[in-house]
Amino acid sequence: VACVVVLAAWFAVVAPRYRETRRGSRVDPARQLTTLRERPAHFGSVVAKSLATSGRRWAEQGVGVIGWLDTMLPARFYSIAWCLLLAATFVDPFPERRADPVARSLYLGVFGVAFLGILAGLYLTWSDVGAGTIRGVQGRYFVPLIPLLGVALGVGIDRSWLRSAATAVAGGFASGAAIVTLVTVVARYYA
Repeated sequence: VACVVVLAAWFAVVAPRYRETRRGSRVDPARQLTTLRERPAHFGSVVAKSLATSGRRWAEQGVGVIGWLDTMLPARFYSIAWCLLLAATFVDPFPERRADPVARSLYLGVFGVAFLGILAGLYLTWSDVGAGTIRGVQGRYFVPLIPLLGVALGVGIDRSWLRSAATAVAGGFASGAAIVTLVTVVARYYA
């Protein structure tokens, strides 16, 4: 609710007063908002096209792309990170606090509203009026939303040996991630 209130206030107060200063830009949040009101289905196609063209890049950035988003970690690292994140939804470290179906639906709804709110905010402030894709999206903007998705979709297998294995894998991955990041930074900026 707080996110929706802030987003609505931003659309009503800040966006109409914003003016882009990039030379040659046609960014105008007030006109963009008017265009979306006139053609509400346009935003759905913009989101779909942006996901199709940039979704993989957003997922990589959610794991980590260094510098000015120009230094990639090894390609295999992204696959491993997302596979481990997916696997983490199956492990439930708090079986006594498992979310009921109503709470799961709420978490999923909040995820959807926040995800679309991020895209809408960036579409209004960074994309030319009527553009077919959303400019300015970085995968790190979605990182705080991932736990919501994990709770909403998590299966919650409660086995002590699985929790122990998951803890060991998480520790190993964190150590490996630190090493991979350090090696990538040294190779990119100091080699």
